[in-house]
Amino acid sequence: KDFCKHNNIKSDECLAVGDGSTDTPVFQYSEKSIAINSSPKVQQSVTYAVDTDDLMDILQYIIGK
Repeated sequence: KDFCKHNNIKSDECLAVGDGSTDTPVFQYSEKSIAINSSPKVQQSVTYAVDTDDLMDILQYIIGK
């Protein structure tokens, strides 16, 4: 939040990517969020959940295709 405030970035302009429960606050702050290889509990707090070994698999969620 501090980074966004300092750089005039709105929460609806943010995308968060993470894998654990410690990422939940940033998932909640961001307009779009992606959990990678995460637990079912973490998956409940994100926009998209992906199980993969290839980070390119999340690109479709980032660019919206």
